Parts: sequence; C-alpha cells; structure tokens
Amino acid sequence: MTVGGRRSSAGANLSARAHRLEEERTPSLRIIFEPRPPWVERVEKAVTQPRSNPAAPLNEWVETDSRWFKPQIQNTRPVKTARQVRVYLTNVEMMKNGKYEEVGFGTSQLLRWSNQKGGEFDPKDISHLARFQVDVLSVDAEHQRIFVKWRPPEWQVNEKLFDAPSQDRKTAE
Repeated sequence: MTVGGRRSSAGANLSARAHRLEEERTPSLRIIFEPRPPWVERVEKAVTQPRSNPAAPLNEWVETDSRWFKPQIQNTRPVKTARQVRVYLTNVEMMKNGKYEEVGFGTSQLLRWSNQKGGEFDPKDISHLARFQVDVLSVDAEHQRIFVKWRPPEWQVNEKLFDAPSQDRKTAE
C-alpha cells in the first residue's frame, strides 16, 4: 500500500504475508524422472535369488545384470526443508488402445530410498538442492520380470500387474 508516495509498513506486511501464504500453498516437492541416467541405472553383477529357487539362502544367490528405475525427489522451496518425507507408489495405469487405464492397483505402497545402508524406509528431511532417489522398479536377466521395490514382505514380483509387456504409468506421492 502506498501512502503519500511511500510504502506503508502495513502494506509491506500484507505483501509479505500474501507471499508466505502463496508459498505455503505451493507444493514443495516434485518427482523428476527421465528415461536415462541417473534415473535409469544399469547394475552389473547384482545379486538376486535364483529363479529356480526363490527361497534359496543368501549364499546361493546368483549374479545378474539389472536395470533400476529411480525417480529423484527434489525440494523446490529454497528457504524451507521438507520434513519427514516418504514416497509411496499410489497408482499404476497401463496403456490400452492409446489411453491410460487404471489396473486396480490397491493400497499405496511405501517405496525405499536408493543407495541407503539401513533406514531405507525411514522418513527423510530434504533441504533445497539435496538429491534423494527412490527405487521403484528393477528388471534383471535372471528373472526377466519387473520387481516393484516396496517394503518387504510385499517386495516381490507383482505378476498380476506386470506379466505382459505394456506401456504403463506409475504414480508416486
């Protein structure tokens, strides 16, 4: 507000408050994914249970090449840290006749943070410009199937969703 050619403190306070309200309504996190590195990572000699014996003990697991799909979570607010962030797979859609259709995904599933030693499913505080990725899918030469990376014991091949080749779209929140 301008009074006599000078901006009043009430007007400045109102403007600052409006800016804060706008910032509070703006989503602070965004999910970034492109079909190339670092979002798609090839891992040579990944260790996995053998296809012939999924219950094999760890010392009988096999090495195989795999490809991992890892969206990045970014905090878009430069002055605020996003607190207690977790990422969930909330929906899966498949392309049918040129349109995406829901496939009856069911309950949201907590995804794990990439490249963590312990605390893979714990909430994270994400400051501006920090880079965190979540593991969503992997495929490997041993199983030739899609593995969805949600919390065990649900971390498994979801054959009902991914048993046929398709173009699909996943939603994470």
